[in-house]
Amino acid sequence: MGNPPNSIPVMTLCLVAATLLLIGTASAAAPDAAFSSNTISGPAPLTVQFTDNSAGGPDGWAWFFGDETYNGTWTAVNTSAGWSARGGHTSVVMPNGSIILMGGIDGGSRNDVWLSTDNGATWENITPHDPNDIWSGRYGHAAVAVNDTIVLMGGMNVMGDEYTLKNDVWQSRDYGATWTCVNTSPGWLARYAHTSVAMPDGSIVLMSGTTGSGLKDVWKSPSSGRTWERMTDITDSAEWPGEGPTSVVLPDGSIVIMGGAGSSGRVWKSTDGGAIWTELSNPGEGYSRYSHTSVAMPDGSIVIMGGWYLGLKNDVWRSTDNGTTWTQVTEHAEWSPRLGHTSVAMPDGSIVIMGGDGSTSDVWRLETAGSNARNPSHTYTTPGTYTVTLQAYNDDGYNVTRQVITVTAAVAPTANFTANRTSGTAPLAVQFNDTSTGGPTSWAWDFGDGETSTDQNATHTYAAAGNYTVSLNATNAAGSNTHTETDYITASAVPVPPVANFTGTPTSGTAPLAVQFNDTSTGGPTSWTWDFGDGETSTDQNATHTYAAAGTYTVSLTATNAVGSDTHTETDYITVSAAPVLPVANFTGTPTSGTAPLAVQFNDTSTGGPTAWNWSFGDGTWHNTTDVAERNATYTYAAAGTYTVNLTVDNADGTDMLSRAGYITVTGSTPTVTPTVTPTVTPTVTPTVTPTSRPVYSGGGGGGSTGGPDGYNVGGDSAVSKVAVAGTGLKTFIITGWKQSSPGTGIPPAPGTPYQYVDLVPARFEEITGANITFSVPQTWLDEHGFAPEDIVLYHYNGTAWEALPTTVKGTAGTAVTFTAMTPGFSLFAITGIEQAGGVTTPTATTPPATAEPTATETAAAPAGGPAPEFPLGTVALVAGVILVLAGAGYLVRRWWIIRQNPALFQKYD
Repeated sequence: MGNPPNSIPVMTLCLVAATLLLIGTASAAAPDAAFSSNTISGPAPLTVQFTDNSAGGPDGWAWFFGDETYNGTWTAVNTSAGWSARGGHTSVVMPNGSIILMGGIDGGSRNDVWLSTDNGATWENITPHDPNDIWSGRYGHAAVAVNDTIVLMGGMNVMGDEYTLKNDVWQSRDYGATWTCVNTSPGWLARYAHTSVAMPDGSIVLMSGTTGSGLKDVWKSPSSGRTWERMTDITDSAEWPGEGPTSVVLPDGSIVIMGGAGSSGRVWKSTDGGAIWTELSNPGEGYSRYSHTSVAMPDGSIVIMGGWYLGLKNDVWRSTDNGTTWTQVTEHAEWSPRLGHTSVAMPDGSIVIMGGDGSTSDVWRLETAGSNARNPSHTYTTPGTYTVTLQAYNDDGYNVTRQVITVTAAVAPTANFTANRTSGTAPLAVQFNDTSTGGPTSWAWDFGDGETSTDQNATHTYAAAGNYTVSLNATNAAGSNTHTETDYITASAVPVPPVANFTGTPTSGTAPLAVQFNDTSTGGPTSWTWDFGDGETSTDQNATHTYAAAGTYTVSLTATNAVGSDTHTETDYITVSAAPVLPVANFTGTPTSGTAPLAVQFNDTSTGGPTAWNWSFGDGTWHNTTDVAERNATYTYAAAGTYTVNLTVDNADGTDMLSRAGYITVTGSTPTVTPTVTPTVTPTVTPTVTPTSRPVYSGGGGGGSTGGPDGYNVGGDSAVSKVAVAGTGLKTFIITGWKQSSPGTGIPPAPGTPYQYVDLVPARFEEITGANITFSVPQTWLDEHGFAPEDIVLYHYNGTAWEALPTTVKGTAGTAVTFTAMTPGFSLFAITGIEQAGGVTTPTATTPPATAEPTATETAAAPAGGPAPEFPLGTVALVAGVILVLAGAGYLVRRWWIIRQNPALFQKYD
C-alpha cells in the first residue's frame, strides 16, 4: 500500500439531502430475556436446572454458564464466500441475526454490499460494486448498526495511484440495499483505520484513525451520523495510538479501545462516552498488534483475534474483567494468520470472522455458548462464583439477562426420599424417589422386606400385607448419611370400594370447548366410566372431551374396583356458549354492463348476520347504512367506464370486505349528429399537475405484518391501527403509518379541522384494489373541538385535491372513538372534523392527477402511456362536442345522486 496524499479533497455533494431522511424504523420488539433456576447455590458437583421465562416470543437462546473456555475448534463455514478476497472491509450483525459485509480492498477499492442470513454459510450480493454508485469504493472505513440502521463512516478510496481520504457519513435502512449520504462535513478530519461503536442509547462514538499520522480525537453523533460533536480534541485526547485499533462497548456503556500501531498492546477505557480515558493494562509483547478484530460477547467478555505484530497472527485472546487482564485461549486458530479481517458476535453466541489480508474470502465460526437449548441443565464441578448469562433472540433482536450461581466445596450428603404411595392393597408397587441434598453419587436402599437396590430412584413391589420400614444411605466423596422412615409402607390385604370424584378444566367457554377431566377418586379404582352429558362416554382414567354445541352439561364418573363401584355426578358442571360468527361479505349486481346512464340494482348476499353495510360504487360514491331495510342499493352510473365495486359488512364480531374489480362496465351512448353542422371546438389544455402525495404502491417482498387479509396491524406512530386489504400478492403484506404535523409543501390543508395527517406506506404486495382503514380519535380531542363522532371524516389526497372517504363509527367505548373508512389505495390521508358531517361527498378534482415518480425506496404503479392517435380535425371537433354534452349530463346526474344520498351535508353547505 502507498501512503495517502497530504491534501485530501472533501466530498461536497450527497445523493439525497440528509434533511429528508426519516428518523427510525418501526419494528416489533425484541424478546425480554428472563430465566429462573432450581437453585442458586450448593456444593460441588452442583447440577442446576435453568428454565427460560423470557417474554416477547424468543425463538433462540444462547446460555453462558460462566465456565466457558472459548478454546474450541473454529469451523470453516465457507471457504469461498462469493465476494472477492479482500481486507479492510467492515461488517455488522443486524437485529435479526443477518450479517452485512461492506467495501474493502482487493487490489482496488470496493463499494459492494453482501448479506448472509445463515451465520456466513451463504452470501447474497445485494449491492454490486459500482464506482459511480452509492458511496465510493473504500477500505479502512468504520460501520455500526443502530437498531435496523447501518451507518458507514470515512475510509480511504484507492484508484490506481490515487489515494483519497473520506469523512462522509452514509446510512442504509434496508439492510444495505440502498444508501443515503447524511453528512459530507461532519467536523472530524477525513481518515481511515479508525474505529467506532454504537452505544446503548443509540449514539455513535468514532475514535482514532490516521491521515498519514495517527489521530487521537473522539467524536460523538446522537443522530445516527447526521450531526457530530467533538468529545476530545486532537491535542488533548488520550494517549492510545491513532492507527488500526479496535473498540467494543460493554453492557454498562463503557468503551474499551485495544491495540493499534505502536501501542505495545495497551488497553484504554472510557466510562463517560469518550471524553476521559484511563489506561487499564499493558499486557506486553505477546498481546501487541494492530489491524486485528474484536467483539464484545453476551457474557461480558471481550475477544480479540489475529492482526499484525512482527508478522501475521491467528491467535485468540480473551478478557473477562473489561479489558484489565487478558488470557490467550488459542495460540493458533484453524484459520490462517491475517490482518484487515472483520468479525461479529452472533445472537446465538457464536463468533464469525470474514476475509482479511486482501487475499482471503473465507468465513470461520466459533461456537462459544454453553448451550442453545431453551431449558438446559448444567453441572458445576469446581467451587466458585459463576455469572450465568441468557441471550434470548428472535428476528426482531436480542436481549440479555444475568444471574449469579455460587458453588461451594463438597460436603457429605443429607439423605432423604419420598414415595408415590405409602399404603395400598398387596401386591403394592411403590416408586421411591431420592430427594437427598449435598450431591450424593451413590445410593443404597433397604425396603424392609429383605430386598435392596442401588438405583437412585427405585421401584419396589410389596407382595405381602404388613408394615415396612424403609431406609436410604446416600454417599459422596465427602461422606455418607442414612435416612430411615419407620413403618413407612402399609400393605393391606383387604380391598375397599372406591369413592368416585373428579375435576374438570375449564368448566366454561366457547364452543368447541375442550375440557380435561382428571380422576381424583380414592379407594384404588381399576376402571372408570365417564358420561359427559352430551351422549358421549369414555373409559380412560383421565379423559379429554370436546363439546361441539352450546349448552349446559351434567358430568358423571363411575369408578370401579374388585370390591365395588361408586358414581359421582356434577349437575350442570360444564357451560358452553356459542362461538362468535363473523360476517362474510357477498353481493350481486344486475345488470353488470350496459349503456350510460346505467342503473344497477346491487343486492347484499352476505352471510354471518351483518349489521352494517358500506357500499363503494367505484366512481367516488358510496352508500353506508345500519338499517337492514336499506342494505340493498340501486345506483345509476352516468359516465362510461369500468368500475370496481366494494362491499364492507360489520357485526359485533368483526368485519369483512369483498371487492369485485371491473365488475360494472358502462359504455357511452351514440349521439345523434347533424352532418351539416360542424361545431368549432377549442381544444382543452390539460394542465400538468405534479402531485406531492405518495403514489399508490405495487411491490412484493418477504417477511410480513402480523394479522392477515381480515386486518393487518399497522406499525408507526399514527392513529391508524389496522388495515383490511383486498388485492393480490398479500401473503407477506407490510404497512406502516406515520403521522405528519402538516400536509407538506404544495398540498393544501384538508377541509374542516384536521386531527392528524397520516402517510400510510404499504409494501410487499402485487396489487391493491381496495382497503378498509381502522383508526381512532381521542374523546378529549372531540370534546375540545366540539365534534360528535359522526363529524369525523377520513380524507384521501389524490394528487390534486382532497377526497372524502366513506367513514363509519366503529366503537365509542373507552377513551377514544374508533372509526372505519374505505379507500381505493394508499397515499396521504387526513383525519378531520366536519361539523354536522353526516354523509360526506367526494370532492370533484379540478385537474386530472399526474402519475407521481416513485422514490428510491418505493415502487409506484404508473399507467401505461403512448402517443395519441391522429384524427382529422373535423372528427376531433365533433367528438369533443359530444363529450362535453355527455360530461355535463353525467355531472348533473351524479350531483343529484350525491345530494340524494347525503341530504344532511348539503343542507348546510349547498
